[in-house]
Amino acid sequence: MSIITSSTGIMSVQQAQAITAGSAQSPLGNTQPDDTAQEAGTVKISMAGLMMAGQANKRSSGKYDDIENSGLPDEVQRILKMIRDLKEKLKVEQEKLQQIMNDASLSDEARQLKAAQSQAMINALSGALADANQMLAKVTKDLNLSKEDLVKVAAFAMK
Repeated sequence: MSIITSSTGIMSVQQAQAITAGSAQSPLGNTQPDDTAQEAGTVKISMAGLMMAGQANKRSSGKYDDIENSGLPDEVQRILKMIRDLKEKLKVEQEKLQQIMNDASLSDEARQLKAAQSQAMINALSGALADANQMLAKVTKDLNLSKEDLVKVAAFAMK
C-alpha cells in the first residue's frame, strides 16, 4: 500500500500497484498498455494525464469554493483541499470496513482478509492525514499568517 502525491497536488492511495511516468496515453488521459512494462500490475501515467487530472480536480463543482474564496495563500489552500479529500476517503473506507464486518455472506476467513485490507487502507489514509496536518501547521507557521487567517485555516481543517 502506498500513498503517492505528485507535484501538481494529485494524491492517490494505491494497493500493490506501481505508477510511473512516461507511458503511451490517449488524448483523453486513459492509460494504454505499454510493451516496456516488465512488472505485472504496473500502471503508467503520462504527465499529460496528471495535468488533466489536476484540471478535473479544479472543476470540482463547488467542492472547494469555500477554501478557494477564503483569500488564504495558494499553498495553504492546496493542503486544505488535500486534507478534505483525505477525510472523505477515510470516511468512505471506514464505512466499507463496517459493511465488511456486517456482511453475513462472507466466511470468517474472507471477512478477516477483507477487513485486514480495509484496515490497512484506513491506516494509510490516517497516516497521510496526519502528515497533511503537520504540513499545514508548518506552512502556516512559515507564512506567518494573521490571527484571522489562522482561525480560517483551523475552521477549514476541522470540516
